[in-house]
Amino acid sequence: MNRTPGLAITIDRADGQVRATLRRSPPPDLARLLRGRGPEEARRLVPLVLGVCAEAQGLACAGALGMPVTPAASRRADAEAVREHAMLLLVHLPEALGWSADRTALRGLGQLPELAARDPDALAPRLATVRAAVFGADGPDALADLAAFEAWLDTDLPVARVLGVLWREWEPGWGRAVRPGWPPALPPDPAALAARAAEPGFRLHPEWQGTAHEAGPLAQFPAHPLVQAMTARHGRGLALRVVARLLDLARRLAALAAPPGATEPAPAGLGLAAAARGQLLHWARLEDGRIADYAAISPTDWNLHPHGILAAVLAALPANDARAPRARIARVAVACVDPCLPVMLEAA
Repeated sequence: MNRTPGLAITIDRADGQVRATLRRSPPPDLARLLRGRGPEEARRLVPLVLGVCAEAQGLACAGALGMPVTPAASRRADAEAVREHAMLLLVHLPEALGWSADRTALRGLGQLPELAARDPDALAPRLATVRAAVFGADGPDALADLAAFEAWLDTDLPVARVLGVLWREWEPGWGRAVRPGWPPALPPDPAALAARAAEPGFRLHPEWQGTAHEAGPLAQFPAHPLVQAMTARHGRGLALRVVARLLDLARRLAALAAPPGATEPAPAGLGLAAAARGQLLHWARLEDGRIADYAAISPTDWNLHPHGILAAVLAALPANDARAPRARIARVAVACVDPCLPVMLEAA
């Protein structure tokens, strides 16, 4: 069961500026669906209902309900994130540019979570295939700094070709936009975060301290040399958000190559999990062992805020440019933010 709602985006011009209108169908009402159910049943239902990033959703749900999170479950979520990153980098971004995607490296990716939990010997060659297809012979060292990155762009790897367009052929500042990163460097007080999650308005358009935030891997790597160098040169444009996904992919591959580690307990009533697109936040209130209220806040909820990062990125695109049709630039921009929804895009 996957009741993932959709997103309609209309882009037009007004006074020489790009104007984007986002219309999202309502997300599933988890509070209504789960009210009166027990934790075990809720833990089974939530990943099925939310659909996208089901392993990470399950982790966050377990944390919110006070259920144990095993190292095997965490490894499944890391493997799921590898799959999501690979799909974006090797398929969705090339197709947004109008290219044919080579899906060879994607064979068997659907099995990664199960292999991560049960068969590390079979997992290793699958991960090596993804690593080679994305990074090439140098592996993640290609992202060590700006000089290594520029040299890597000269390769014929699919992701390097995509970034070559965004960083060299197009204006690198297209889509340049800044919102505070979520989660913030200083973690919010759990009680205050739980209180906000209990508010219906927060669930639809989350804000923290009155501000829309950008959820995604970019928030995890503010001090990385390549992130700092790219930001200093051209700001937080489209290419930088793709690089952040590459950095998170490298982190997940390293985690899956290492022995399983211990999991940290979540604050009571809160479940946090790092999905491919950013942090998931689940919150639950139980009465007499049954669910009385429930909320799930995804990275897409943050990023689709009316004043959020997707609207800001689209508004920072060129109204007209000879290098590419506006619709193609917009498709790539949407893919760089990567909402976990089916998208219908109309560029007038």
